Amino acid sequence: MSRGYHYRTRNFSLYCPLASGLLVSAVLALLWWSRK
Repeated sequence: MSRGYHYRTRNFSLYCPLASGLLVSAVLALLWWSRK
């Protein structure tokens, strides 16, 4: 059980920066497009 939990947390820590990076790039693209 703890092994599955560890795997899930490792997966989350791997995907969290990816998702936040995508969100930031989307916001920046939106700001750039609205400024243009």
